[in-house]
Amino acid sequence: MNYREFTGKLGKGKVELIYLFSGEEDFLQEEALKKLKSYLLSPETANLNYQFFYGRESRGGEIAGTASTAPFISEKRLVVVKEADRLPASDKEEIIRYAQAPSPFTCLVLMGSKFDRRERFYSNLVKSGKEVSFQPIYEKDLTNWIIFKSREKGKQIAPRAAFELKERVGKSLRELESELSKLLIYAGDKKEIGVQEVRALVGESKEVKAYNLTEAIGERQKGKALKILGKLLDDGKKAPEIIGLIAYHMRKMSRARARLNRGEARDEALESLEIPTFLWRRFLYQIKNFSPQKLRENFYHLLQADLQSKSGRLTPRLVLELLIIKLCS
Repeated sequence: MNYREFTGKLGKGKVELIYLFSGEEDFLQEEALKKLKSYLLSPETANLNYQFFYGRESRGGEIAGTASTAPFISEKRLVVVKEADRLPASDKEEIIRYAQAPSPFTCLVLMGSKFDRRERFYSNLVKSGKEVSFQPIYEKDLTNWIIFKSREKGKQIAPRAAFELKERVGKSLRELESELSKLLIYAGDKKEIGVQEVRALVGESKEVKAYNLTEAIGERQKGKALKILGKLLDDGKKAPEIIGLIAYHMRKMSRARARLNRGEARDEALESLEIPTFLWRRFLYQIKNFSPQKLRENFYHLLQADLQSKSGRLTPRLVLELLIIKLCS
């Protein structure tokens, strides 16, 4: 099961005796552990019935012995082993023996980024308990994750604002969570967080400027595009990277136009290209700005700019400025 399925089952009161938390997204693992601890243990007895071990430092016998101990003034005990995938082989055998007859009063959580699925340790634990997989969230799903987290915290965030937050902060869930928490405080009594709040509180990143550049070019706003280009270059963005970003956006427009011309449904065409729903109107406006012939010309200009930037005959700034003038003309 994944993180959402785990939280859904937890909300229905379904808790396993043994969990294997696997995967590289350690932030979500920690979030799941917090929810599990809050559900199983009361604040008054949590310190007495919550034990935490590190696989590389602890012995299997100690972990199994603690898990077998009855809870104190509580219905449940929570035992957590971080880096359980790094336990020595002999200590893993101790855990396997415990898993064959686990305590009904204990929830044992074994956390790790990379468990070897060929090992007896893994296969036995999966038979005795449940694996929860914590894989990195795809970039295209981050906006929905921000919306979900905002609702979980009792607020609404507009889809365009969630997208703006993702563009400004990046892919790190930990950093996104931190900035979202600040936004919720900043918003005060407002029911919904909008783009204005995000822009007021969260600094503008290079990713936002890059997105704004492709947007300005798509709308053929030459002056605006040149100003954004200047900021990107001042921030240290390199010419090949900027050319690549523009080319990527042009390819998306070209593919969208081709699909729509073939009679493909608008929604299917834009969803397959991973265009956020709230950007559809603006993206379609950009497509109308470029005929098939103009798009072909622009790909030629992009190729020429790439060659010029590598030849060293012109400065990168001049190459890019001339490129934007040609693309927007």
